[in-house]
Amino acid sequence: MSKVPTSLRLELASQLNGLHLFVSGGTGFFGKSLLDFLIHLDRNHETSFKVSILSRDPTLFLKNNPKYQNIKFINFYVGEVQNFTFPNIKCSHLLHLATPASVKLNIENPQLMAETIAQGTSRMLEFAKTCSAKTFLFASSGAVYGPHSEKTLLSENQTCSVMPLESAYAKAKLLAEEEVLKFTKQNSIQSQIARCFAFVGPHLDPNGSFAISNFIRDALNNKEIVLSGDGSAVRSYLYSEDLAAWLLKLLFNSRSGAIYNVGSPNALSILDLAQKVKTLLNPNLKIKVLGQANLSGQTSYYVPSITLIQKELGLDVWTSLEEAIINTANYYKKN
Repeated sequence: MSKVPTSLRLELASQLNGLHLFVSGGTGFFGKSLLDFLIHLDRNHETSFKVSILSRDPTLFLKNNPKYQNIKFINFYVGEVQNFTFPNIKCSHLLHLATPASVKLNIENPQLMAETIAQGTSRMLEFAKTCSAKTFLFASSGAVYGPHSEKTLLSENQTCSVMPLESAYAKAKLLAEEEVLKFTKQNSIQSQIARCFAFVGPHLDPNGSFAISNFIRDALNNKEIVLSGDGSAVRSYLYSEDLAAWLLKLLFNSRSGAIYNVGSPNALSILDLAQKVKTLLNPNLKIKVLGQANLSGQTSYYVPSITLIQKELGLDVWTSLEEAIINTANYYKKN
């Protein structure tokens, strides 16, 4: 059962009525989480809308994800976000969710990482003008704040301190934010920026570079949970359905040019996360910590303040981390 408040679901369904959304990254974690929520709204509330998805290979995507076949409001266009041919359509709202969020790529080919983000953002902005879009939502990242070790929540008014050599991904996201704000101001298009943190949900790749999905995978496969570090790094996780509702609320109701943190403020260490996954899914499992204990007292603390988005848009964390882990595990079992 959806944890998103009924009042918000009704509001979003009403606002969607008659709209045409265009989505880059519609076949990734963010995109599929959004599509799931839109399908839920379409089936449970009276509304009519269209969603166009940019995809490299729609046929392969639908083969691997048959649940999205024959959904009446979904249409696909073939192309790479960096250079896709503009379809001859009018769209009211664009969601630029595509991003190569790959730790491996960021290390092995940072230039390609940066170019993909920059070119993809520029191309989507040009299409926004071509298709007469009213609103452009850009999915940025909390990584733009740079390294953070103080045990305080990161807020939107905090200075971003990303050095080019530290993270091509973070630097490119920050530059893309600036381009979005400048472009939309010059072209009278409303824009919103979502600085996204860490998430969990059915479509998170269990074999990717995310600790939480790796832990869930290993717990289900009766393998010990292995921490490559000392487990002291602190993170938080927002459930994918909450994420989807937040993105739509931002798209329809936030101030133009506003930047909002998107994530959970409920912090826990990676070691505590591993123990939580173990308790919920496989209590007899062993946890192995490979890293040496951190004696400096300095540890990575990557947790957002969501005071702004709570105050202005009334959004909150509705799905507990425990529920999110169990829901994700159940999905992995079935798929």
